[in-house]
Amino acid sequence: MDKVAAQRLVRETLQSSFSKERFVSLIKNILNHVEEAPFTYKGQYIFSDFQDSIKLVERIGKYKGPDEKLVDILVIHLQKETSLERARTKQRNFVSKYLKGSRGGMFKNAALVAFVPPDGEDWRFSFIKMEYTFNEKGKVEEEFTPARRYSFLVGKNETSHTAQSRLLPLLLDDEGQPTLKDLEDAFSVEKTTKEFFVWEYKNPVSLNTLGNRFPDFVVPQSWRYVRPEEYRLFQRMKRLTKKSEHVRALSVAA
Repeated sequence: MDKVAAQRLVRETLQSSFSKERFVSLIKNILNHVEEAPFTYKGQYIFSDFQDSIKLVERIGKYKGPDEKLVDILVIHLQKETSLERARTKQRNFVSKYLKGSRGGMFKNAALVAFVPPDGEDWRFSFIKMEYTFNEKGKVEEEFTPARRYSFLVGKNETSHTAQSRLLPLLLDDEGQPTLKDLEDAFSVEKTTKEFFVWEYKNPVSLNTLGNRFPDFVVPQSWRYVRPEEYRLFQRMKRLTKKSEHVRALSVAA
């Protein structure tokens, strides 16, 4: 895949409301070989201690890299909009329980996961890795990397410049298959944070952009530009306001 096509694929997938078709296309181009092995968990088949936050689990396929590590590709549909931000630890623990073979399957090393709330506008693309060790009795113990350190928050109201820069090398390689370490590096927060602040410094948001996006906001005369992190705060505040207005409308209708 050439650079322009790769950037377009990331942008169209990660700067839009969740689309399973686009997500599958992105995963197949990152990994270059995915074994299609679909199944669905819902209702009583969701672990009972996660049923309040997880609505549906879809496995798209599975992947075995040159390092012999096993990766499942999942789409996890959440019960509530707020779960995307407030229940990340619980989501990570769910994937951990899934990966260690709690349904009678084999142990898996990692998962590439789309966490999707009901409206699907903004979602989380995560890499969750298990590290299996053995105790003195020979029983498997596990440690896993925190999901917050290996995630991109993406969607209709988010930018994808960091995801583009991190995923581009994998997308440009049409023949090779990434190892678990390659995937971990692509999602690594230490690298993405450094690049993020360099990008922020070079790309302030113009006041015209802010005014067009938030016409009700009165821009102070002393402002010359808005830094990207401040602009994203405006975006999230607007989404929360919109959702609260929707809840009030439902309450009145009831």
